[in-house]
Amino acid sequence: MQGEVVGMNAAIHSTSGGSVGLGLAVPASTVEFVANALEHGGVVPHSYLGVSVQPVTPTMAESIGLKSASGVIVVEAMPGTPAAEALKSGDIITKLNGKAIEDAGDFARRIDSFQPGDKVELTFVRDDVEKTLEATLGEHKTSTVATKAENTDTTQNEAAPPIGVALARANEIAGAGDKGVAIVGVDPDGAAAAEGLTAGDVILDVAGKPVSKPEDVESGLASAKSQGKKGVLMRVQTADGERYVAVAFPNA
Repeated sequence: MQGEVVGMNAAIHSTSGGSVGLGLAVPASTVEFVANALEHGGVVPHSYLGVSVQPVTPTMAESIGLKSASGVIVVEAMPGTPAAEALKSGDIITKLNGKAIEDAGDFARRIDSFQPGDKVELTFVRDDVEKTLEATLGEHKTSTVATKAENTDTTQNEAAPPIGVALARANEIAGAGDKGVAIVGVDPDGAAAAEGLTAGDVILDVAGKPVSKPEDVESGLASAKSQGKKGVLMRVQTADGERYVAVAFPNA
């Protein structure tokens, strides 16, 4: 260092109110950006791409044939956003401006480090093919989507690998909407419960294929199992919004 400011103190770690030598600071580049924004407009702009993402877990990576559990999987590309023009649900974003993405937090922080109107290069995998595109970031807006289904009773085809759920058409379940297959019962000791699935969640697609009836889900599970995969990736609507869940098949 050469006497330059590298950060601004923001907080200290203390159990008594006095300093114990551990402090927290905001990087000088962030301070400069925020100060300039407040001085010239009174508002700190935040860039956004318009995607809902989650980290790629080892089980996800195995189920879709990735070599490593890195990057983020696109849960949803919001309509009318920069992402909607090129990305879609299920894409795996692996790099931002040529640099590997570690996880969802890393991706969000790096997107937020740009300004609205900046162009970024995204590298992603779709249908086992790596692609690259350029996107122009917008100014941050927020929106959420959440639905919840009710419980009922149904049956499950025993031909598919058992993951511990009972299923029914979503359009037959009050409050479940008109798309997908509703989970109406969960074995607390099953594979689905281990991944946080509960009655009321709605399965939208299995292994990238949309489902509308229990037989579609069972067919997707059976297909993945026949390919020698150890689990299957499903897109699920929960009370908190859409997310991807990789459910492992039980050992024979």
